[in-house]
Amino acid sequence: MEYLVFIAILTIIFVFRKNNSSKNHSHEVHHIVVEHAENPGMYYNNGRKKVNKVLYLIIIFFLGAIGIHKFYIGDNFKGFMYLLFSWTFIPAILALFSFFGALFKRPDRNGDILV
Repeated sequence: MEYLVFIAILTIIFVFRKNNSSKNHSHEVHHIVVEHAENPGMYYNNGRKKVNKVLYLIIIFFLGAIGIHKFYIGDNFKGFMYLLFSWTFIPAILALFSFFGALFKRPDRNGDILV
């Protein structure tokens, strides 16, 4: 039964991520440039992923110990390593640090943060 819930959660995450990645990227780049001009203290890097802060925090809080938040941002190798070593509780400690790091990041006006 637990495996079915796990598979359902993974499916929802991948579908949500795919829907977000199909947006018009030229509009997103323009949005980032305009937002950066409005708030020059923000740091933008092409290597970081833009995710919804609330959803990301919920995923880390409930499923971070097994690395689902890494799969959500597209870092499949790290997600697999979290899953592989989840029995050591080290990924749970790392997920706790990721949770607090994301918690204190300032979201943009859409509620997104860069991770």
